[in-house]
Amino acid sequence: MSERNATRVFTRDEQGFTVPVLQNAAVELAVVAELGAKVISLVNRTSGREWLWHPPGALALFRNRPGDDFATSTITGWDECLPTIAPCEHHGRALPDHGEVWSVPWQLDDDAWRRGVLKTPVHLTI
Repeated sequence: MSERNATRVFTRDEQGFTVPVLQNAAVELAVVAELGAKVISLVNRTSGREWLWHPPGALALFRNRPGDDFATSTITGWDECLPTIAPCEHHGRALPDHGEVWSVPWQLDDDAWRRGVLKTPVHLTI
């Protein structure tokens, strides 16, 4: 494997959250599993460009709870919208805006991480 393609895996602390980071010469990806596997950063390491929107000033990370209005979330980065994007009803069950998984903690699969694989499972209630 060439140095250009070598992937570095490490974690950093961001406002009290563990942030797994995958990085190579071209790109860096940072995720917070505890915040619905929110992708908080996607950087082009060649140009230095951050591809994900961040609010003016500092990035503020905090936990939401199931049933919270998505508009009260961190509104930054990239959120998983599963099983729906818009609020709807499925088989008589009300599903919230942006789905159920953005507001619940996911787990970091430690065995996969030790192999350089970012795997973040979550249990759906459906």
